[in-house]
Amino acid sequence: MAFFSRRQVYAADAEDMIQEVFLRLIAARTDETDHSGAYIFQVASNLLKDRYRRESRYNRAAPGLEAHATTREELTPLRFHEARESLARITRHLAELPEITRNLFILFRLEGISQAELAETYGISVRSVQKHILKAMQFLLVRIETEEVRHD
Repeated sequence: MAFFSRRQVYAADAEDMIQEVFLRLIAARTDETDHSGAYIFQVASNLLKDRYRRESRYNRAAPGLEAHATTREELTPLRFHEARESLARITRHLAELPEITRNLFILFRLEGISQAELAETYGISVRSVQKHILKAMQFLLVRIETEEVRHD
């Protein structure tokens, strides 16, 4: 971990890379292979080089995208707990909506089903589907803003 951390690799990525190092060590396991520390660090270094090559190839292929990339934050126990609480609150708020509004919102926003498909499935117009989705979004927005005001 320290090897990757010193090279500015995020903890989650470092864990994946460590697993890949072990997989490569297992795959290369022969009596002739020297699994000394130097060999292990060489495998890790090669993985890191491969990663940088892939990233630089991606950045060359899609110039300007790095400016729009979101910063990655480490998943700490606190962030995990906060995300879980936030999800529970949103789930409670969704339960307050009329069933058809809740279902249309979830199917559209989370499942990615098109509005036209939803309209056909529910036997309503696309405009009605849009109204239900908008109603759900406005409802959630008001609830979340109200909670934030109460906590400030």
